[in-house]
Amino acid sequence: MPVSPIKYSFGAAIISALFFLICLPIAVQAQTGLFWSVVKPGSKDTSFLLGTVHKYPKTVVELPGIVGEKMDKCRNLYLEIQLDWKMGFKMLSGGSFINEMVVNEKWTKEDWEFIKEWFVDYHQMDATTFNYLKGKNKTSMSPLNDMFMELYGFDRGAVEEDLKMLAKQRKIDIRGLDKDWNEIQTWYAHYAQKSTDYWKKGSLDSLLDEGYYRLADLFIAYAIQDTATINFYEKDDEWENGLTLVAWRNHNWMPQLKKLMQNQTLVAVGAAHLYGTHGVVNLLKKAGFSVSPVEGYFGGEKLERFIRRNSRQYQLAD
Repeated sequence: MPVSPIKYSFGAAIISALFFLICLPIAVQAQTGLFWSVVKPGSKDTSFLLGTVHKYPKTVVELPGIVGEKMDKCRNLYLEIQLDWKMGFKMLSGGSFINEMVVNEKWTKEDWEFIKEWFVDYHQMDATTFNYLKGKNKTSMSPLNDMFMELYGFDRGAVEEDLKMLAKQRKIDIRGLDKDWNEIQTWYAHYAQKSTDYWKKGSLDSLLDEGYYRLADLFIAYAIQDTATINFYEKDDEWENGLTLVAWRNHNWMPQLKKLMQNQTLVAVGAAHLYGTHGVVNLLKKAGFSVSPVEGYFGGEKLERFIRRNSRQYQLAD
């Protein structure tokens, strides 16, 4: 289902509010793609690579049917982390998850009063709902994002959960690329600190505004496969050997991916892992694989409505 052409911005669109608007149809943006077929030369087996978004508003973002069709031909589904009961227990019992990995700093009483005013008084969120979401603050990796999602007014989904459901229907094994819990903890802590640093900048009211629109525009970028914006928002600090953590993890996955991608496997990782010199797509190409985009539409039926109500970066063409 096509969507009207969208105007979108590049550069420091959210932090500095400097918007450079360019008008391009979605069909052009889709050339980079979120879904890829991967074939080792000389092999008859095709594997697939999917860029995911970990949380999204339903009917704004939807997993295209082609993903399920291609999964019919796969033997395994690999996610970044397979959160089975053992991993879930480690996450809940690991002290660093609770104490170090909470995204935001410990908000003061005054901070929470202002946050409540912003959500409840300014944006008409039900006070009971706000208090419930506030209560999740100590264990959620994105407590304010949960509140933003509530304001958008759409049911919540996650690509990984969609994929798990499809895999279970097909009785396909579900596994994780990352298995070292000690390493995973350090990554969560790093991502949490990165987000905390964002919230330290500027006044709280301006950051709440920016966070609201930033998250909405990321969902839109994913839905229309605006990979340049996804990549820009997901910039990361140096982690090791001059690489960001995202890039470092990509290289760390390659020994596994070289084997998996010869065995009819669907690998699904966060969309920001796909692109650039150190992106998984380029690394697979350098390893000798043929990597080609698979056409699919990731926007839901309420995408246009979402853009009109919640986007600062995108505008529907008249």
